Amino acid sequence: MVVDALKTKVYPRAYWGKIAQKGGELLQKHPNVCVSWVGRVGNRVAHNLAKWALVEPNKEWLNIVPPQ
Repeated sequence: MVVDALKTKVYPRAYWGKIAQKGGELLQKHPNVCVSWVGRVGNRVAHNLAKWALVEPNKEWLNIVPPQ
């Protein structure tokens, strides 16, 4: 749904539509960035991270930068 909205530039009035619209505006400013849908099996790491985020008590990672 979100990827389709970003590709077609048709954003629903649902609560996530405004967020998707802002993402679409950012994508227009960065034409070298691509958004695509990958199923759960094809992207197991992201799926497991998303599941973990549901139970992680520290929901804000604003000041945590991964080491280089």
